[in-house]
Amino acid sequence: NLITYKELDLRGSRTSAGEFDEALRMLSTLEINPQDVVSKVVNLDEIPDAVKELDRYPERYLKINAVFH
Repeated sequence: NLITYKELDLRGSRTSAGEFDEALRMLSTLEINPQDVVSKVVNLDEIPDAVKELDRYPERYLKINAVFH
């Protein structure tokens, strides 16, 4: 597929799109610890359920990251 063959890097944000560049900078300089920010990691097929869970229990999560394997 295009993502694998072209090694594309997709980034998106559901709520804080305007803060994405700053967050990436802070993570890359280790100004913040990624383990303190990412509450859950899901696979591509788990995204719909993760979004529903985030909507239902927003207090449980800071960030949910999706990984593509």
